[in-house]
Amino acid sequence: MLHTLRIRFRFRLLLASTLLLIIAMLCAPNNQHAVFVGMLFLVLAGVNALPRPHLMQRAVLILGIVVLLLKALTLLGILSYHISNFGMAGLYALLFSALIHRLTRQRPVTGELLYGLVAIYLQIALLFAILYDGIEIFRPGSFVAGSGIAPLEADDFTYFSLITLTTVGYGDIYPIHPLARLLVTFEAVTGVMFIGLSMARSLMLIADDSVDELNNG
Repeated sequence: MLHTLRIRFRFRLLLASTLLLIIAMLCAPNNQHAVFVGMLFLVLAGVNALPRPHLMQRAVLILGIVVLLLKALTLLGILSYHISNFGMAGLYALLFSALIHRLTRQRPVTGELLYGLVAIYLQIALLFAILYDGIEIFRPGSFVAGSGIAPLEADDFTYFSLITLTTVGYGDIYPIHPLARLLVTFEAVTGVMFIGLSMARSLMLIADDSVDELNNG
């Protein structure tokens, strides 16, 4: 029974774990225990969402364990959270690639496909939030907050990344450094293109399923 639920709702679990991590990073950025729990659920849900046995699933599992170990060392005060963030960025990128490969071959097309696409969409924001945080570490002042908040923290960049991805752009935080501007522009374009391409691909898969049903009928 548990196995059936895990398979049937694999992308819903992935979306729920992604939302849990976003909430932890937005509402409790200084509580590394909450972030660790969010990362743990994301790794488990990400591995569960991929077909088994598969090379990408093993890669996500291995990198996920490494990231969790880095986070554990951060909780113990041995490492800076910035170091573990780079591992998280790698995990997001790998998970994004693996899930795109998985979802573009999802047959038959069900509601789970939409949950998976939303989860990937939100993980794009998490990836760019870490990149922004990294730029600010190496190039302080790359981002400026109109409200006078200084310095900008992980929760600020998570919020800013979500706003940028959805192309809302309130203007309360904006990039100054050329590299920061380049990444912000790239994220905004990626957000728009992802929605368009996801809709096109979903409609194509639905059309293919309809044709197959007619041929088999």
